[in-house]
Amino acid sequence: DLWGTAFLMSKYSIAQEEAAYLSLLMYFGLAIGSFILPWLCEKLKVLDSAIIFSTIALLVLFALVLYGPMYSKNALGLLLIAIGIFCGAEMMCFTGALHHSNRHNSGEIIGVVNTFNMLGGAILQQIVGVVLDWRWHGAFQVSGLRYYSPADFIFALSSLTILLAFCMLFFFALKQKRRIKNA
Repeated sequence: DLWGTAFLMSKYSIAQEEAAYLSLLMYFGLAIGSFILPWLCEKLKVLDSAIIFSTIALLVLFALVLYGPMYSKNALGLLLIAIGIFCGAEMMCFTGALHHSNRHNSGEIIGVVNTFNMLGGAILQQIVGVVLDWRWHGAFQVSGLRYYSPADFIFALSSLTILLAFCMLFFFALKQKRRIKNA
């Protein structure tokens, strides 16, 4: 969310107001996904499968926005809403952590999951900023802000796709370890 508006302005050559509006559509999707995904997964008892499906969907959707062609504003808006919806899987991670822990330490488990959640976002925003500064070529916008090309943003925001791919691999490794332990 910190770099979304600037990225959309750079890649799609749209005004700041439009880019900010489009970027905010992710929060609209998150509001929907945060309620619907956990409810649906609890009802269908598919928590682990839904988390990995959401991670894969996020990876694909984010890659489409980041590396894909130029989309119309409507198509881009729908992609960003979908990204927000699948970000709702974040809420299922709290439930998943509690399902695989002892009831007596549920407060600590929720605290650890929330810490990783908040810390991850803070660290990733810094990483993207550092990479953008590293790639900066000394150009400024008319407004006096640093100019980053679409390629600079794509390179820096690729850290998110790498993280999503890592999370997916980590999930499969944990699932395999659980299978071996239960066998």
